[in-house]
Formats: sequence, structure tokens, C-alpha cells
Amino acid sequence: MTVYAFFEIFGEFLTEKDTDKISTSKQFLRKFAVSEYKAAVWKQLKGEEKKLKGLKHNLSKLQRENEKLHKSIQTNESNISNTESAIDVNLSDQDRTAEQIKDRKENVYQVKGNEELEKTAKKELKDTEKTLKKLQKKNQTMHKNIAKYKSNIDTARREIQLNLDQQSIENDAIKKQMGMVRSVKNKLGNIN
Repeated sequence: MTVYAFFEIFGEFLTEKDTDKISTSKQFLRKFAVSEYKAAVWKQLKGEEKKLKGLKHNLSKLQRENEKLHKSIQTNESNISNTESAIDVNLSDQDRTAEQIKDRKENVYQVKGNEELEKTAKKELKDTEKTLKKLQKKNQTMHKNIAKYKSNIDTARREIQLNLDQQSIENDAIKKQMGMVRSVKNKLGNIN
């Protein structure tokens, strides 16, 4: 590269005759050029380091998301287990309530003829039948919830795989960017 510069000292331009002053001017110009080049490379280094920091931040974010997905799977598996236990209790309650309905129907039959007792027995029967319907509806809801929990687990597993793929891509980009940072640091270190 060739640089042309004109230096003026006390109103006169330097000429080839002023060898000692030209040498000093060349040194000044070289120091200035090296200083500016270092500043430019330093700025480039800071830019590359900022890119690296951003990539590492993205990777960290992906890792946190991955942990959340695993926790989501654990939570949904726990919910399935709890709901299955609740279904067992619900089925026992349904059996017990069905027996109560059977007893209440028999009671209605036995008190036939006594209007007051029959009315009370029919009300108890109707209330018990409502309780059974509520238990059956709750059972259906719990089965739907289990299906939803299983769907959430499947979704989380798919997202985990996508997340891991993204982490791999991010790791590759980080390695490449670390190489770029090293290269610019070497470039900066080799400036004289």
C-alpha cells in the first residue's frame, strides 16, 4: 500500500532534501497508521466477542428451555400417576354409590304406600343417582386429563429433540466464532 502525505513545517512543505525531518515524518505517519489499525482491529475484536457472547447466551437459553421441558415431562408424569390413583378412588366411590342406589331403590319399594316416607326415599334415591352421575362425569374428565398429560409429554419430547438439534447448531456456531475471536486476537497481537 502506498500512502501520500504532505507535511508542512513553519509554512514550508518538506522536500526530499529534508531527510532527517522526512524520517521523523515517516515514523510519525507509521505510528499513526499502526495506532489506527490497532483501533480498527480492536473494534473488530470487540464485535466478534459480542457475537460470541450472544451465541453463548442463546445456547444458555436453549439449555434452560430443555430443563423446563424435562420438568414438564416429570410434572405431567406425576399428574398421570395422581390422576390414575384418583380414578381408582373414583371407581370405588362409584361402586359404593351404585350399591347405595340399589339400597335406596329397595327402600322406595318397601315404603310404598306411605306417602311421606316414599317422598323422602325417592329424594334420597334421586340425590344418590345425581352423585353417581357426578362421579361418572368426573371419571371421564380424569381420563381426558390423562390423555392431555400424555399429549403434553409427547409434545415436550418432540420439542426436546428440536431443542437438542438447535443446541448442536449453536455449539457449532460458538466453536466457529471462538476461532474467529482467536484469529482476530492473533491479528491484533501481530501488529507492530
